[in-house]
Amino acid sequence: MGTCDTISDLEPQCLLQIFSHLSARDCARAALVQRIWRDIAQDNSLFRQFLWEDYGWDAPTKPSNEACASYRLAYGAWATEFGADESSYIKRSVTAWKSIEAFLTAHHPAIKSSLQPGASEQDIRQAEEALGCKLHPALKAIYRLRNGQTLKYDQCFDEQVEPRNHEESVFHGMFGGYSFYDELVSVRMLPLDRMIKWTTVIQNGRLVNRNQILFAASFNFKKLFVVNSADASISVVSPGVLLPAVPTVAGAEDGVLRWLEEYARRLSCGYYCVELLDPELSSSASISLFPAQAPGMVKAVTRGVQVRGSCLYVPEHSPPGRNVFTYSIRFSLLPHDEQRQHWPATAGPPRVLDSCQLMTRHWIIRNAEGEEIDEVRGEAVVGKFPLLRPGEPEFVYQSCTNQQAARGYMEGDFTFVEGNIAKPTGPEWDVVCPRFVLEVPNFIF
Repeated sequence: MGTCDTISDLEPQCLLQIFSHLSARDCARAALVQRIWRDIAQDNSLFRQFLWEDYGWDAPTKPSNEACASYRLAYGAWATEFGADESSYIKRSVTAWKSIEAFLTAHHPAIKSSLQPGASEQDIRQAEEALGCKLHPALKAIYRLRNGQTLKYDQCFDEQVEPRNHEESVFHGMFGGYSFYDELVSVRMLPLDRMIKWTTVIQNGRLVNRNQILFAASFNFKKLFVVNSADASISVVSPGVLLPAVPTVAGAEDGVLRWLEEYARRLSCGYYCVELLDPELSSSASISLFPAQAPGMVKAVTRGVQVRGSCLYVPEHSPPGRNVFTYSIRFSLLPHDEQRQHWPATAGPPRVLDSCQLMTRHWIIRNAEGEEIDEVRGEAVVGKFPLLRPGEPEFVYQSCTNQQAARGYMEGDFTFVEGNIAKPTGPEWDVVCPRFVLEVPNFIF
């Protein structure tokens, strides 16, 4: 085996391995030393690595998705497109957007199609001039990848015409929503032109101060998220106060980006899913902010009836000293074989049901220490007596409650009868809804 007196005597593959431990900037510097090093430093595999490490991108394309002949050219396009003030945020923004778009592609293509291409640096400058302030680099990094959403409902609103066939686009807010009683929320990300328009409106209305920029809003503007242009913190507008929508981290100026990352994580892990925001409206499919997994969702089966419950905080109706929560309860009668599996061992031979009907509800509300502070009893749920049969879709209803404290609990039970109320075929029994938490969260969506 031969020996190498200097680094220049190494084989090209060895040099390539060494260069792979350098940053793109250091690699460019090394390329100036000698011709061999320059050739190594231009290797396409290195720039594929640099593109991923610096920008979180794994395809030989420009930020606009236009194809490039090599990863080296693609890296150059990304480095040219994004300035130094954005570089520390761009990779995080890319990663979050990729997760969100993967979820939308799989579960709600209509929302995916409403996303606009990224804003150019010129678009950003024009927005800053119109707003009278600089956008924080963390917020710029989000808009440079996707310039918000364009929805048919917004276009009809601008033109002051009846939306007609475009009503379903009110449910296409990418940041999800919910409904209870006559309240409907679906939050979309505003493109820069609407950001300018509606920021001016809420600033003139003195809902926020001059450094707060409207980032996202429900179609009816009942729920508003604003970003501080100075430090990129994100807040939700609550009656009389701005509530932080993301936990405070000392010295960090990336709140809106951490908020986007957490939302992307929740979509990816199935914590949020697509379902009807209004159970009685088939066109209302959207991202529901009612948690679909533990710990945000609780579940129990009693004699074949499954109950799933979840709740969320409603900041737009929560003035200081009063915290409003909406909760979603879902009932289903399991198939016969699953009824047998869940039959209590102490209850004798399994008794499978072909139908059952809800009669009454019973709720217990507790404080943070678990002490009972209120109790509710009544017939039906939201005025209905759902009749359940095996294999049929869940019956879903939403309601709301409120408390002064930032944390508490709810639990309850529902009285069902075998068969139906008019013609019972067996006894009544109580179906349990496990305790779930009522809490003002660290992240508010």
